[in-house]
Amino acid sequence: MSTNGGEGGGFWDRHGNTVVSILFIIGYAIFIVIGGAIFQAIEEKPNDNFQHDLIEQKEAFFNDHSCVDKNRFDELVNAIVEAEFRGVSLYANLTKLSLSNSIFFITTLVTTVGYGHIAPVTMQGKWFSMVYILLGIPLTLMLMTAVIMRVTRPLKRIRSRCIDRLAGAAGIIWPGLLLHVAIVFVITIFLVVFVPGCVFWVIERPEWTLQDGVYFTLVSLTTVGLGDFVPSEVSTHDGLYKILVSIYLVVGICTLLVLLETVIDSIYQTEAFRRLTSHLYARTELDDESLALTRSISGEGNYGTGNRLSLNDSK
Repeated sequence: MSTNGGEGGGFWDRHGNTVVSILFIIGYAIFIVIGGAIFQAIEEKPNDNFQHDLIEQKEAFFNDHSCVDKNRFDELVNAIVEAEFRGVSLYANLTKLSLSNSIFFITTLVTTVGYGHIAPVTMQGKWFSMVYILLGIPLTLMLMTAVIMRVTRPLKRIRSRCIDRLAGAAGIIWPGLLLHVAIVFVITIFLVVFVPGCVFWVIERPEWTLQDGVYFTLVSLTTVGLGDFVPSEVSTHDGLYKILVSIYLVVGICTLLVLLETVIDSIYQTEAFRRLTSHLYARTELDDESLALTRSISGEGNYGTGNRLSLNDSK
């Protein structure tokens, strides 16, 4: 009589999945809190200093221009700030909502980047944006899923070759997995983060530094989209510039997702990680059989049994 998950099973057999899930949630919460504390320690004092400098500049302005009404001045500043949040600038050459700017906005909408540099002002625009979000995000996910499935197949064959070359007689797979992940990681980060970051730096300088360019690409491709850096209005060929940035966002996000899939799938080849995820996701033998059937139907195949992956298995 099996005791796995039954009445006679041990505590871990009956509650192991729940314990792992609770520990993961607690660890994730601690991770968030630590990140917030570190960010506060880094940014709080410079932020306070920046605010103090602004107040001093405001007071100096009123001292030099005593005829200016403070209340009217504050109303003007608030109106400018609110307009900036809506993507409307006080300067006419930075406000025009051209077709290229609109395409760029829609791209940030459906990819969930959402810089916040442009926002709908009218009720019709808000409803249209909501409809496009509901339609565009699933379509974007379908596109990216199709790209990931097509690109990861040859990458898995390369992974099998790496493992076959480095596994040795003992059949240890982790050196090949590590080499494969390192190659894909370096190439991906160089091509879709560092090189485009350099391009943005060249175009946007002197306002942007090289670090700003790389920071913008990574924040954008991870769909965080803080909005502190947004491609500016280029005096010449601005329409082409925004279209190319839109294409870059879609292609770059797809490429970064391929990297993420490669890392996770490679880690999943290790037995320890499979045991951990089986507890975390509360997976059963039936789930594993369904997953294997889905992979065989989709043509992904089984990329390894035991500790050794064969090159023939990946064909």
